[in-house]
Amino acid sequence: MNCLISGFRIRVGRSHRSCRFGLSDGIVYGRVERGSDVLIDYHVHSMGHDDFPSTIETASAFLQVAREKGIAEIGFADHESFYGQRDHCAIAQAAELFPEIGVKIGFEVDFACTPMDDIVRFTEDPELDFIIGSVHHLGPWLFNDTRFLDGYKGKDMDQLYESYYAAMEKAVSTGMIDIVGHLDLIKLFNIAPPKRNPVSYAEGTLRAIREAGSCVEINTSGLYKPVGEVFPSRELLKRCQEYDVPITLGSDAHAPSDVGRDLALALDMARGCGYSKVSTFRKRNRIEIPLGG
Repeated sequence: MNCLISGFRIRVGRSHRSCRFGLSDGIVYGRVERGSDVLIDYHVHSMGHDDFPSTIETASAFLQVAREKGIAEIGFADHESFYGQRDHCAIAQAAELFPEIGVKIGFEVDFACTPMDDIVRFTEDPELDFIIGSVHHLGPWLFNDTRFLDGYKGKDMDQLYESYYAAMEKAVSTGMIDIVGHLDLIKLFNIAPPKRNPVSYAEGTLRAIREAGSCVEINTSGLYKPVGEVFPSRELLKRCQEYDVPITLGSDAHAPSDVGRDLALALDMARGCGYSKVSTFRKRNRIEIPLGG
């Protein structure tokens, strides 16, 4: 394999441990007060960047924070490099300790560098509720890693934006993505703006998302990155709404303390851009529920 996910070689090929325990069917509406915000977090990395073992204790630590923050549904979406290592049985047993939280299982897959045979295997896994499709690489360059910032030197930002959105459009066009991850990740380091409006580069990708029936996440992790704003930007999210592209919410948590960060802000942003529903998933089927509030 010739690419990296945050510094770790992709290690695919083994099956993960399946489990006889069932996970939650999702949000139990009787436990969500009418009119209240429905907080969901569909981008949680239970193993971080190989920082945590996949155990009942680890999953419980993430779920405990979700409980404290009033999150109704959580989606564990570890990087595809951990396929074969994450223990779904441990997650299911931890979920039984938090019956008020809907627990869903997915993976975040880098479509720019993962072999298609592996991607097909992920998407055909009957245990998965959702697939996040992302682009972290442009060629062999892991552009969102601080160790490789030199890769930006001498680059034309307009060409980078064009290359990034071309890769994202190609990924979405496979029809294998449920959630488009951090749609405008290319802005991460706030190196320099392109000459054109950044949103203009995303038009083809937005059409592909609509045609594929995928949704876009409002990913709050960008608030803690050099760019200092949510993925996608408010302007780009408004364009998503104009294309009638559905949304979901995600913190991109890589540690328990990150779970649910700024989801209330994400909800306000969604409402401000004209959204009234948010997407959840079960066995690769998208289900829309009211935002509440």
